[in-house]
Order: sequence, then structure tokens, then C-alpha cells
Amino acid sequence: NPPPAALARAKTLQIAPHIGPVRVAQLIHFLYDAGQLTREKNPLDVSGAYFHGVDLSTSSLRHISLVGAYMNNSSFTGQDVSEGDFHNTHLNGADFSKANCTNTSFSEATMIDANFSQAILHLATFSHVQLIRANFSQTNFTNIMFESANMMETDFSHTSLFSIKFSKVDLAKAKFNAATISSYYSYVSFFQSNMQHTNFSKSYIPRSRFVECSLIGADFREVELFRAYFEYCDIDYVNFTGSQLESATFNRSSLAFTALINTRLEETIFPFSELSYANLSGACCYECGKQCNSGCEWRNILARHNIILCNGTIYRDNSIVRSHLIQNNTSVKNEWDEVSFFPPVVRRLYQNNSYIYVLKRSEQHLLSHLKAYVNISRFREFIRTGDAAIAVRARMSSGMKVLIGDDILQFHRTTSDLIQAKWNNLPLDKNRFDLDVVFDNTLTPTSLWLNYIEIGVVPRSPRL
Repeated sequence: NPPPAALARAKTLQIAPHIGPVRVAQLIHFLYDAGQLTREKNPLDVSGAYFHGVDLSTSSLRHISLVGAYMNNSSFTGQDVSEGDFHNTHLNGADFSKANCTNTSFSEATMIDANFSQAILHLATFSHVQLIRANFSQTNFTNIMFESANMMETDFSHTSLFSIKFSKVDLAKAKFNAATISSYYSYVSFFQSNMQHTNFSKSYIPRSRFVECSLIGADFREVELFRAYFEYCDIDYVNFTGSQLESATFNRSSLAFTALINTRLEETIFPFSELSYANLSGACCYECGKQCNSGCEWRNILARHNIILCNGTIYRDNSIVRSHLIQNNTSVKNEWDEVSFFPPVVRRLYQNNSYIYVLKRSEQHLLSHLKAYVNISRFREFIRTGDAAIAVRARMSSGMKVLIGDDILQFHRTTSDLIQAKWNNLPLDKNRFDLDVVFDNTLTPTSLWLNYIEIGVVPRSPRL
């Protein structure tokens, strides 16, 4: 004879798909009241049971265990499920709004489109969860760690945050707008997380920490980031307009093409970071109203080439690897160790006495190269730390290829007319490298051209 627990499990899995959500809810309440679904008291194994669409919002379910069950579109609205166990449970579209989830485990659960708005989430566990497009708006978070989770497009708007950690979480396009840290002693930290195009606008998150994070294209407009700390972060194309960044630290991070318009930067430092093409219009580093380069801390910065200062002037930085204007032949000869181009690549006058390199159509010559030997020895000390990468920015047609050694660079659009690629495979002892610009008409029928290219030593990309 099978043991009673095995028999109860078999009966539950057998009848649940056939009796409808109302009677399934009654079944769950019966088992719970009988002590068969109580966490840490040898609960009945309901893994694999189909409990879809049940409404469990009618009575308290403290300590309930529904491990591994299928409960998509179920409702726990306003209920007390504290100390519960939803490990590996399928809860897509489930509603936990206004529920008490104190010390509840959701580890390895699948909760796409789940609703936790206005819930209490003190000490809840969210490791290895699927929370794509989940709604946590107006929720109180206390002592929570989200770890190795997929939370793309999740809504944290208007949340209250107390000691929250995100580790190895995908938060691309998530919303933290108007989120606030609830106490002077609380914090929010992000480690090895992807936050590309995430919205933090009008949030209050001072003393927050971002380490090894990708924040490309994120929205930080009008954010309080006093004493915030960024390290090994990719912050390219981010909008910090109107934000408070006093005493913040940007260490070994890239802020290329970033908008720092009308920001407060008193005692903000950028050690070994890059700000090329950043816009500091109206920014204030010391005694607002003065020129923004008065009081700004630029020591040990890697590059601030072509940044726009607060008075609208453009700063030309000579400390970087020089801008290699292939549009200007004398600059190429002076600044690169060796540059050569091979027929059928030809130069044509472009505008303002600059040149554009084009591939002359020829059935005999469908492939040609422009090669340069680039000296980066002035950065040898930083390169030896292992924290350096190469940034290549160009103005060229689609279909062009640029190689460093045998690696083909992958370019992305910037907020300007340039495209950008980063090469993170820079050896610690590298002082020079070969750059190869390839004109290959075997891959595209369109005309190929190159107008401008520049090289920079920048902080490496975050290790996600």
C-alpha cells in the first residue's frame, strides 16, 4: 500500500485539473487547514499540480508551502502569506498586491507579469527568479536581495527602499522613477547587473552603489545621488540632467557622450574614468554661478576629449591618444606610427579641407585595407592594472569592418554622428597594436567610405 502522503499527492494531482479554480481553492484551503501545506512541517508535495487561476485572497495563509505548483493568474490580494514557500512555483500573472510577504521565499519561481504593488516584502527571498515585467510599484522593500534574476522591464516606481541589493540581475528597461531610500542608514546597491535604458528619474537614492554594472542609455534626470559610488561601470549615453551628484565617485567608469547638464558636482571625482563628449552645460562644481572648471576634480581622469563645459565651450584634451583624423592626412602621419592605404582606396575632398576615404569600384579589386600601427605606451601603467580597454569611434558607412589584431569590432550608435566600439582584450603588456580598416565590396553592394576615426584608452567594460 502507498504511504498516505504519496496517496494524497496522487489524488491532488489527478483531480486538480478537472474541478475548476473555485473548487481547487477549496481543496488548497482544506489541505492547509489540515496542516498538510505548512512550511517546515513536512508539507505535502504539490510540485507539478495545476492550480491555475485560483483565488486565495479570502483568508490568511501564513507558512503555506506551494513549492513547484503551477499557479499562473492566481490571486493572493491583500492576504498574509508571510513565512510562505513558493520555491520553483509558476506564478505568471499572479496577484500579490497589498499582500504581506514577510520572510516569504520565491526562489527559482517564475513570475512574469506578477503584481506585487503595495505589498510588504520584508526579508523576502528572490534568488534565480523570472520577474520580467513584474509590478512592484509603491511597495515597501526591507532587507531584500535580488540575486541572479531576470527582471527586465520590471516596475519599481514610487517604491520605498531599505537596504536592498541587486546582484547579477538583468534590469534592462526597468523603472525606478520616484523610488526613495527610506532612511539615512539604508542603501541600495547593484553588482554585476544590466541596467541599460533603465529609468531612475526623480528618484532619491543617495549613497547608492553601482559596481560592475552596465547603465548604457539609463535615465537619471533629477536624481539625488549624493555620495553615490560607481566603479567599473559603463555609463555611456546616460542622462543625468538636473541631478545632485555632490561627493559622488565615478571610479574606472566610462561616461562617454553622457549628459551632465545642470548637475551639482561639488567634490565629485572621476579617477581613471572617461568623459569624452560628455555635456556639462550649466554644471556646477564649486560655488554655483562660476565656471564649471573651477573646483572640478579632473586629477587622474583618463580622457575628457570634446566635453562641453558649463559655459558652452568645448574642451580639447591632449592627454588621450590623439584623435586620429583620417580625414586629415597630416594628422594621420603625425599622430599614428604608420598608416598606409592600398588601391583601390582613394581620397576625395569632403568638406572644410578634410578628406573622405572611399573604395573605388573595380571588378579586380573588391577588397582593400587602411592600416595603422597605434602607440599607446603613454598609458602603460594603467594598462598593466588590467582595467584598460580600447575605444574606437568612427564616422563611416555601414558595411565597413574595423579589426584590432584578428578581432572584428562591433560598433553601436552614439548620441552623436559617431559610432563606437570597445575592445576589452587588451593584454597587460601591450604598448602598440595594429588597426585594420577593411573596405570589402564582396559583402555589400553599396558604396563604402570612411571620414573619421579616433582611438582612446578607456576603462574596461563591466564584467557581467
